[in-house]
Amino acid sequence: MYVCVCADHCLRLDCPEATVEQLSRVHTPDLVEFVKAVSLGLPPPPAYEGRLLTSDTYTNQSTFTAARLAAGGAAAVAEAVARGDAAGGAAIVRPPGHHAESNMAMGFCFFNNAAVAARAAQAAGAQRVLILDWDVHHGNGTQVRTGQARAPPQAHALCSQTHPYRIEAEHQRAARYSSRAAGK
Repeated sequence: MYVCVCADHCLRLDCPEATVEQLSRVHTPDLVEFVKAVSLGLPPPPAYEGRLLTSDTYTNQSTFTAARLAAGGAAAVAEAVARGDAAGGAAIVRPPGHHAESNMAMGFCFFNNAAVAARAAQAAGAQRVLILDWDVHHGNGTQVRTGQARAPPQAHALCSQTHPYRIEAEHQRAARYSSRAAGK
């Protein structure tokens, strides 16, 4: 994980696993236990008995660790920026997080990395946080996170469905149509 645009000039940070405390600032303790249980093949907590993950959210024995690394990496970058150790940052992590809600993993997402990072930035001194969710589809978990009691106060989300691949595909489709219309 790097904290800047050019790799040669980046501050490389360790990618720690998010702590249960960090995750619990955003997610219910039952969700954290549920993700751990399904990852390890254990019985779910009582609140999640009989519940399943959405059909597009798969797990294996490394899921809980990978999800905690993704959320912890995003939190580490946010903390570095909030402390002034870096002017800006990006956490390029998987699994993604923008669909995860406070009590539900869905859409390939187990923990909402952006919301965990926003809370970490605030704990490190940031007074305001902007979450820019830039993807081809709606990040429901990020939007919900900024509108509920567990949402970071003074954290605002801007969700955009403009994605560079989508734009390029639209331009290619328009070019093909123009070529056909012109008889080429």
